[in-house]
Amino acid sequence: MLDNSCIIPLILAISWGISPIIYKLILDEISIELLLLTSCIIILLLVVLYLIYRWNRIEWKTDKLSILVLVGIVAMVIIGILVPNYLYSQLLRYRTFKVVILAAFASLVTIIGAHLFLGEEMNSNSWLGVVLVLIGSMLILYDSPMKLSW
Repeated sequence: MLDNSCIIPLILAISWGISPIIYKLILDEISIELLLLTSCIIILLLVVLYLIYRWNRIEWKTDKLSILVLVGIVAMVIIGILVPNYLYSQLLRYRTFKVVILAAFASLVTIIGAHLFLGEEMNSNSWLGVVLVLIGSMLILYDSPMKLSW
């Protein structure tokens, strides 16, 4: 039976799979700057609405708010949201499927980084999966002179 540890990544995978198509459609209509500005405004509004809804039930943990945490949050926003969205939108001017395959390497970076820096354990099946994703990605990205037609 599927639990949240399977359902949530499945929903994320579907949304990540759909987003390049939406990006490509949107970028034909508006500039990347307008897309980023609109995205930031929408995210800000959603966060404000969430905070209004949950205000009395949030455990703020203000004693843990330090300069290091604030720098980490700013870095997370820049590195995790703004830069990838900008670069991703620039890449989607090329062939979408190749860009998405290259973007899949982000998952591998996360998996390997979690193992190296967070001490998360990986079993042999996990390592085999990483290797298979690398091999599959290389096969898809390799421009073979032999083209298959379906």
